[in-house]
Amino acid sequence: MARDLSEITDDYCRENYGHSNWGYLDTYTKEDLADESKYDIEDGKVFWYEETRKDTPNKTDEQYIKTSGLQCPSCDAYEVTTSDGKK
Repeated sequence: MARDLSEITDDYCRENYGHSNWGYLDTYTKEDLADESKYDIEDGKVFWYEETRKDTPNKTDEQYIKTSGLQCPSCDAYEVTTSDGKK
């Protein structure tokens, strides 16, 4: 089965940075990227040195899953919310 580009990039980031905290360059603001000592840019992607995410600073993967309702980039788990809002 073919893997999509984000899965390949996750693997690359895990192998080179120890986590999968990365994003597409065009999704960040100048303020997000103000401190160039916190990331690398390669092929239009930002690879952060730290595992925390810009939208959830200092949260662990478990906390991220519990609060975001999104897929956790480093562990591929999802928080499931039903249509009536129950988890």
